[in-house]
Amino acid sequence: MGNYLGTELIQKAIDYINSGKCIPTISTIDSKGKIGVSHMGLTRVKDAQTIRFGFYDKSESLQNVLDNGQICMSVIGGNNFVFTINGVGTKIREVEGFVIVEMKISEIQSKRSPYLTVTDGIQFEDHSPKTVFNLYEEILK
Repeated sequence: MGNYLGTELIQKAIDYINSGKCIPTISTIDSKGKIGVSHMGLTRVKDAQTIRFGFYDKSESLQNVLDNGQICMSVIGGNNFVFTINGVGTKIREVEGFVIVEMKISEIQSKRSPYLTVTDGIQFEDHSPKTVFNLYEEILK
């Protein structure tokens, strides 16, 4: 179990998630109890208690969220910046083959290992930066 950090993101976490350098992993649960994991490149923090995601409209994780709302988001960044965010997601709207889901945060926990230090986060590059930028803008509308 991690250390409980509260129900609101600190500014450092907001800035990191919104930087475009973060690809959080989310976990959802289907109706049979099977855990689904997705890497969410289209993620933005709306405010300290709210995160928005752009789900591909045919994803299993989206269906799980629509069915039960439960989301657990993991963030791994450099300098041992490792935490999970639990919350409940609801559909906001559809746009260009994606569904915008808003998660209200219910709990944040630090998940640092006592044995390992994360020195760098996940590295990636956008295949179509203009499209991704437009979708980021749409998520926060």
